[in-house]
Amino acid sequence: MYTRTSFLSILMVLALVFSSCKKDKKNDVIPNPTSADQKYSSVDNFYQKNGVKMQTYQVDATTGGSFTSPKGTMVTIPANCFVNAGNATVSGTVTIQFKDIYSKSDMLLSDVGTTFFDGSPMVSGGEFFINALQNDSALQIAAGLKIEIEQPFNGLQRDTAMEAMILDPNKDSLQGGANGGGWSISPGNNLLWNATGYIFNLYQFAGTNGAGTWCNSDNPYYFQAFANTTLTVNSIAGYDMDVFLVFKNVTSMVHAYSNGSNFPYNYAPVGQECTVVVLGVKDDKLYASFTPVTISSNQTITPVFTETTTDNFKTTLNSLN
Repeated sequence: MYTRTSFLSILMVLALVFSSCKKDKKNDVIPNPTSADQKYSSVDNFYQKNGVKMQTYQVDATTGGSFTSPKGTMVTIPANCFVNAGNATVSGTVTIQFKDIYSKSDMLLSDVGTTFFDGSPMVSGGEFFINALQNDSALQIAAGLKIEIEQPFNGLQRDTAMEAMILDPNKDSLQGGANGGGWSISPGNNLLWNATGYIFNLYQFAGTNGAGTWCNSDNPYYFQAFANTTLTVNSIAGYDMDVFLVFKNVTSMVHAYSNGSNFPYNYAPVGQECTVVVLGVKDDKLYASFTPVTISSNQTITPVFTETTTDNFKTTLNSLN
């Protein structure tokens, strides 16, 4: 039989348990959207944090080897493929750095667009970066040999107008391609295809500085059927900002660069549908504007920024793929 004292003791124990449960539940909170991983010092810092990450693979230089990326790109390296700075064939383990990009959202998040070195837009069948290192020293591909990169169609139709493109680090960066250079047709490499994808035959890396090579299977002719106009996006004072055109129904995404006062894109194809995506950073916070347009003659757009989170920005961006 319970006494009054024992009954009060039971109530006190239950109260302590309930209080403890409430405290635990209170501590299980969603991370603040302005936490360190959501803060950005600049738009470049945004790309550094959210761009496609580098993958690394190991191959035996003497026997060669192959690997398939998580996105389905197959890379095949023949035996005795690499030479060092002295043009001597290397042996032992070689580190291959690699990343591949197929979607328009990944192109924007990595700031690697589909723009010809002259500024005109192209349609992409897939971009990739590749580098070969041994003991942190850059290697080159031996004369007469090639690295074969097979890029899946990803459900799209084969485009026979695709060309093997390479990012030329010596080209003008103004309205050019990725990371301050321009895409150009590469006469030293070629592009074939089979039933499942494009086959990019890479016979030489671009340059000798060991920084790696960006390659791209691109159609530079698609937009030539359309008249060009200038689409201008007005700047918003106080923000570090970048402007992109994400085209509808084709894999094409271009970066429109600032002229110091606004963002004109002089190769906008009249009549084409796209979304003008404006990315901004201010006081470590992320802002964005998404404006769907059908490009018309000498069009001007004034974006309206809305503060956003990284996840929300990516969700809206992914819907444009």
